[in-house]
Formats: sequence, structure tokens, C-alpha cells
Amino acid sequence: MSALAAVAVAWALGVSTPGSLPVETLQRTGPSEQRLDLVILGDGYRDVDQSKLTADAETLLEGLFGISPYRQYRGLMNVKLIHAESRDNGADNGSYGAVRDTAFGAYFNCSGVSYLLCVDYSAVLAAAAVYVPEYDQAIVLVNDPKYGGSGGSVAVASTHPNAVTTLRHELGHSLARLADEYEQTFPYPSCDATLDCLEPNATVRTGRSEVKWNAWIDPSTAVPTREGTGFAGIGLFEGCRYLTAGVYRPKDTGCLMKTNASVSFCSVCAEALVRAAWRYSNPIDRVAPSGAVTALACDALSFGVTTPPLEDASWSFVWTVDGAPVAGSGRILDLPPGTLAPGGHVVQVRVQDSTALVRNDPTGLLQGVASWPVTVSPCSVCRAGLACGTSLCVDGMARPAPMCGSSGQCGAAGPSVSCGAYACDAEGLACRTTCSISADCAAGYECRSTQCVSLADGTPGPGGGGGGPIDAGSSRAVTPDAGWLADAGHSPVPLPPASCGCGAGGEGAAAALLWLAVAGALRRRRARG
Repeated sequence: MSALAAVAVAWALGVSTPGSLPVETLQRTGPSEQRLDLVILGDGYRDVDQSKLTADAETLLEGLFGISPYRQYRGLMNVKLIHAESRDNGADNGSYGAVRDTAFGAYFNCSGVSYLLCVDYSAVLAAAAVYVPEYDQAIVLVNDPKYGGSGGSVAVASTHPNAVTTLRHELGHSLARLADEYEQTFPYPSCDATLDCLEPNATVRTGRSEVKWNAWIDPSTAVPTREGTGFAGIGLFEGCRYLTAGVYRPKDTGCLMKTNASVSFCSVCAEALVRAAWRYSNPIDRVAPSGAVTALACDALSFGVTTPPLEDASWSFVWTVDGAPVAGSGRILDLPPGTLAPGGHVVQVRVQDSTALVRNDPTGLLQGVASWPVTVSPCSVCRAGLACGTSLCVDGMARPAPMCGSSGQCGAAGPSVSCGAYACDAEGLACRTTCSISADCAAGYECRSTQCVSLADGTPGPGGGGGGPIDAGSSRAVTPDAGWLADAGHSPVPLPPASCGCGAGGEGAAAALLWLAVAGALRRRRARG
């Protein structure tokens, strides 16, 4: 942290001597450019309470991710914890007294509401920006057992067991732009009658075809739908956004956006949260090989993609060669020797999250596409004992290159070996054996010095298997984190030549070289602000 930044944070926190606040990684599932990054900041935790802060934060996360769709999409989120020390525990007007001296000035009775828990938002945002600059959503965890919380660009929750319910609700606002479905009168901006309500769970439309969640309404359900009949499905119920009439919601009762007494979101709100999570990510995390491919006709070619680590994910992989569908075995496509004729080709895969939680995806947030330009040259001989293809490393599993057999035919690739605590290398050819950043490690590990260590207990993780043959004397010009999906148009990263046992034009011809360059046509989205 720069001296200027330290002074700014110290001023915001109201302390005279700036110092570095420890940052703990609670969860890392991928690079921040491809994840929704949450930062938790502790308030009302004294120096002797810092281990309690870690435990409380982990409890809060387990509660947050305990319901759908947060549970299924936990793998799209990274979480870090900032250990800010307070002179006193608790919050103003809380369990420990009316006035407490805390790092972020937490206080109950905000705006005259006893359970509304607020903080010094400027101080929170200043600390988050300095210590976890990649953050997308800040959460303040207050060390007070009194029930309370609030939402917005900074969500706040106390340590009361029910405060996590408020947090789930408030993140529905800040992440998915969901509306409150309350009917109690409260001054609130009205919906535009022409443009409709901006929130995905509120509308002024009453025609079935005009309702934005029409895909969730059964054809037999009346629209509008009468309240109080016990109907538990999705319909068009009047009363939403602090109005009893003129604005409609998807479900009568039983949605967290209508009442904190509910333990779940309705289908429409859950769908909006899933789409919101995908705004920060892409179904394709990595590709292998990492770019354009030049090969010989007798080479066996393999292509693969790595997807985010989602629970119970339902992935769809559609592979094409020159626009024609081909049978691919999930996330890996193997093309036997001779599949591609000499000339230029394009191999493409479309990956989709086929979750039943989403029926409306108008902008294709749940889809990702990767393409590889392939140039194939003639080849007539496969030389025994030499490689006739490349190795491949996908989803932390490395597979060696196929070898030419004594019959002159290209054989099958060897069995895959786990990379252990390490990720695949940037080229998608082999496991990493050291790390320089945490993106070099598998999920659940972070890089310390040059080793990937467990986030759970800090012990070094197991090493991984190898990959295919790469010239030992060649140098790799690979930028850090180059293997993660990057924006189209980024600068190519040259890779070393790999061995190839296929002779071009005859047995006396020199072995051809396989050259990869980062240039794949990749599509990615990243939401900020």
C-alpha cells in the first residue's frame, strides 16, 4: 500500500497512525477478472477478536450460500476478509452500550429504525478500494449479537443468526437489482408507464405476453392473478414496490424480496440472481491449446475448455469444425489423425450453463464461445517413438501427447493425471509445478512464495502430473495469468515449438514443428460498477 493510500484510509478510519490491515482469503475459485469479488470488513472486532472475526465471517458465508441460487453459484465468487481492529466491540445502540468506538462506526437505530444497522460508508469504501481493489461488493460484518443489517453498495449484517437472511435479501437488490415487493406505503420513485419498471421482479404490464417473466407463468394461470387463494406458483399479483395497486410481482407469498420470513427466492428472483452472477464471469475459464494451431495431417489434435467450479452444474458443450457439428466428449474434443484435410479450418465450442433456474437469457450471459484457427499441412509418415500430437491440460487434469507406434500409426494419448493443488499452465499443455500468483493454483488453494497452499489449513498442496513433450531448452514467453480467458484483441503470447513425429512428404523429411500462439476468438463479459 502506498503511503498516500495509507494516510487516506487512516483518515477515513479516524486513526492517527496508518498501518496495513491484514487481508485473509476465505474463498478463491478463479481470477478476479472472471469472478464476482466479495470483500467482508469486520467492525467492532478488537485485536483479541480477530480469530472470532474469521469464524464469524465463515459462518456468515455458509449461511449466505445455504440457499438457492447462491449455493449453486458460489463457484463464481471470490471472498476476502479485511481484518480491521476496533477499540471497542459491538456497535452504537447495540448489545454492549450506546456508544462504541469502532473502525467503521457501526450503529443501530439508523434513520430511527431500531434494527437498521449502518456504518461510515466512506471509510468502508476507502478501505476496500485500497486493500481489495478488485472488489465488486462490500459487506461489513458487525460484532454485535443484536439483530440488524442494511443494504446498498455496502451491505451490513450483525452476528445475529437471522441477520444472514437480511443479507441474502439486500444482495438481491445490489447484485440483481431486485425490487422490494412490500405493499406498505413508503416514498419511492414510481415506475415509468412507458418503459415499465426497471427491476426484473416488478411490472406495470398486465397483458400476458408483455409480462417480463411470462416464461415462468403456466398457460392455465390467470393473469392478473388473484391474491390469497393459496396458489403457490408464479403469476401476476398486484402489490409491489411499496404500493398496493398498479404494480405487480411474480409470487403471492414465499419470496425473500417480499418478506424476510421466507427462506427462499421465487423462481423469477432466483433467475435474476443467476444472470447477475454470470455478468461477472463466462462459462469458459480457460482454453487448451491457448490459441491458433498449426499441425500436420497425421497429427492427433485435441481441444478442451475449463469451466467454473459450480455445484451440480448442467453444462452443454456443442463442438463444430468449419461450422459442422461434431461429436465431442464434453469439455474435450479429440480429432484422430486424418480428420482434417490440409488447409485452413476453424474448431469452435459453445458452452452453456443449462440450469433449470433460468428460462430468460436474452443477452446470452449463460453462454461462452471459444474458437481455434487450425492450419493443416500434408503428412505421410508417423515415426515410431515420437510424438504425433500435443499434450493437453484441462480442468486440472494433464494428459500426455500421443505417440507414433511401430506400425506408423498415431496412437492414443496416455491417461490423465491430476495437477493436485496446481492449475494447468497458460498454454493448456501441462500442470504447473510452481506458482507466482494464486491463479496458478487450483480452487481452494492460494499462492504463497512459490507454493500452492490450502486455504483451509495453510499446508502445501500436492504437486501434479506432467504434460506432453516441450523442448527442454526453449524459453517460454508467457505473461502471468495468460491462461485465463482474456478479452478478444489482447496481445499474443508466443509459445515454444513442440516435438512432432510426423514426417512431411517422406521419411527423410525433418519432423514438423507444432506452434501455438494466443489468438483464439474468445468472447467474455465482465461487469464493473
